[in-house]
Amino acid sequence: MRIHLFDAALRYATGHHADWALRIAAALARRGHEVAVWGAIGLDPALAQAISGPGVRCEGLFSHFAPDGVEQVSVPDGLLALAATAGREIETAGPADLRLFPSLSALHLAALATVERQSPVSGMVHLTLAQEHAGATALWEWALPRLRERHAALKLGAIDPAIGEPFRTLPLAWPVEDWPQPIDGVVLPASDRLRTIGFFGHQRPERGVTLIPALTDRLLRAGYRVIVHDSRGAIRSGSSIPGLKLIRGFVRDLAPVLGECDLVVCPMDVEPYRLRTSGIASLATACGRPLVLPEGTLSAHRFLPAGAVGCYAEPSVDALMATIEDMAAHHAQRSAAALRAAADWAQTQGVERFVDAVLPPGH
Repeated sequence: MRIHLFDAALRYATGHHADWALRIAAALARRGHEVAVWGAIGLDPALAQAISGPGVRCEGLFSHFAPDGVEQVSVPDGLLALAATAGREIETAGPADLRLFPSLSALHLAALATVERQSPVSGMVHLTLAQEHAGATALWEWALPRLRERHAALKLGAIDPAIGEPFRTLPLAWPVEDWPQPIDGVVLPASDRLRTIGFFGHQRPERGVTLIPALTDRLLRAGYRVIVHDSRGAIRSGSSIPGLKLIRGFVRDLAPVLGECDLVVCPMDVEPYRLRTSGIASLATACGRPLVLPEGTLSAHRFLPAGAVGCYAEPSVDALMATIEDMAAHHAQRSAAALRAAADWAQTQGVERFVDAVLPPGH
């Protein structure tokens, strides 16, 4: 099959957009499909090169992922003009046997309703309507009846029922299936005690980057080893501090590095992640590593029942330290639970199962 993977937010080598494009495109190519990955205009050339390979090419295409300054373009005409532009961009990519959107936005769903040449579409929603922008619901409600009128072959999924549920209540809603998360881990044996603590991913304010320097200092003084992965260079110092391993920039596969840790800490803000998954928390689970997460997040709700998660209520260094110390006191129990959770993950999640979900039967 000729498959076009579209992600208008694919620009930098950070976050799930880059990680999923790498994983999904490679998995499709391994099955013999011809894959074109289309990201944003201004796509990082190093990322495009990393994604490209046998059977896979990667280029920039899209001018918008979501409306910029949504208050100024939230009127229907403004949104529909942006959708029409995105539709023309999709058509520029040429014909495909499948159009795949691993992170389908409201803008690009509406764009699909404007495209003259229809192809089967598989799209995964990773943000609820309330989390996108003020015009997201209007775009979905505008697009769905038009796609039905055109008998569009549209398949929708979500990586958690809590994310998919709001879409199922829309007028003329399409079924939204529960799809596997395209993340695979590397499971290493658990250590006998908690020695190494890790922070991973795109370090930015909503992910607790302002807490990490002080928390790292406390952890080092307490005798722990700390690994900090900083994909966009937000942390400016620390590379020569004893006990601290600072990894800057793009890492093609974080699983082996994450596997060096005995505990992974995700100090993100609650509100942005109340109905949004953390890819790092999912990867830690896939790798069989215990987690520290804030109460009230979707990842805490998903992973707490397995018994490998410590939660804190207050976003402070003191609260995080207290939770980490509790995890250290129960390390053997938490690590055993994390390994069981990793075994469960391997049976239900991963990129191959994701590809099975998005492709037509028999492919």
